[in-house]
Amino acid sequence: MPFDINTAYNLCVQACLDNNIGYSQPERTTIQLGVNYRTYCDCSSLMAWCCYNAGAWNSNPWFTTDNERQYLEAAGFTRYPANSVQWAAGDILTRSENYNPRGHTEMVYQAAGIGGYTMGSHSKYLSDGSERPFPDQVSINTFLTNVADWDWIYKSGGTVTGIYSWTQNETNTYGALTSEEIYANAVLTYYELVNLGFSTAAAAGVMGNIEHEGQFNPAQWQGGFPIGSWYVSNCGYGMFQYTPPHKYYQDWALGQGVDLNDADSNGPLQVRWLDAHPGQFNGSSSYMAGNPHYGISYANYKLLSDPADAANVWLRAWEMPSDPDATQAAREASAQYWYNEIINNFPSNPGNPAGRSNLLWLPGVINNLKYRKLLH
Repeated sequence: MPFDINTAYNLCVQACLDNNIGYSQPERTTIQLGVNYRTYCDCSSLMAWCCYNAGAWNSNPWFTTDNERQYLEAAGFTRYPANSVQWAAGDILTRSENYNPRGHTEMVYQAAGIGGYTMGSHSKYLSDGSERPFPDQVSINTFLTNVADWDWIYKSGGTVTGIYSWTQNETNTYGALTSEEIYANAVLTYYELVNLGFSTAAAAGVMGNIEHEGQFNPAQWQGGFPIGSWYVSNCGYGMFQYTPPHKYYQDWALGQGVDLNDADSNGPLQVRWLDAHPGQFNGSSSYMAGNPHYGISYANYKLLSDPADAANVWLRAWEMPSDPDATQAAREASAQYWYNEIINNFPSNPGNPAGRSNLLWLPGVINNLKYRKLLH
């Protein structure tokens, strides 16, 4: 069959979600999906297994990092310096191809410009020498990779479909994004917040406010103001409606080298702005008077355990509109909605296909479906 990058990608996702697949070099070719006993791969044998079962070669070469290049190029992949091109889901990353203790390879799970999240078979041990928990040995990373950790990136020429990606629409009217686009941005917002240390409830509290500020649109201008009103003191911009936008966001974003027209860069950066400007959070604001969390710090906000409570605190300590009572109930309801979605329907890692139906079923590849680990 012709090589299909979607099949290779989804096989890698499923292997990373299978709690019975771990890391081993001696048993690197025993990997199987959906069986009720442990099987194994190492970083390169996982890439070989995924690509072989997606039609890359007539037989599995079980390559290692020292000869991975020749097999990937034979399958139609093109090699680029890892820091020279935009990453995409399904790209394969390598470092130190002439095998040494640093040799490693993984697949891009979710792109974020030049960079993103990766997935693969990591190793049996953590950096401190302790053994990595078995389910985490082959897994999807929940942190953005350091681009400098990789030498080369291989692109197949195909496109992985069905994963979440950032979307923005520069507009001064509301309702510019579809419900699917809002949901995707919300998923990615949640994982950015988690990476900043927010609890699920605290993240939902922030998200309940975002829905009422910028509707998860990174390029949302405040209604009634012209698009591009960077220097208008009372105009808001973005998911958090930074006001004034030039002082509170544009200068800092451009200083980070971000293209504000690129949703994959602009979206996550707006969330990371929070940790870069914790002084914006004022737990002792006049709007917090009478609140049981009066005086709460930004760090302690991240630990809150009730989403509606977190929405109210964020409203009064961060957003601080002139009449917080007017929208408190609506923001609390939104926070509870997102909390329920996170618990019941969000994928377990950023960018994951939404729900079970979006994964390829691959009946000819998956063994013993009775024990197959499903996405939740």
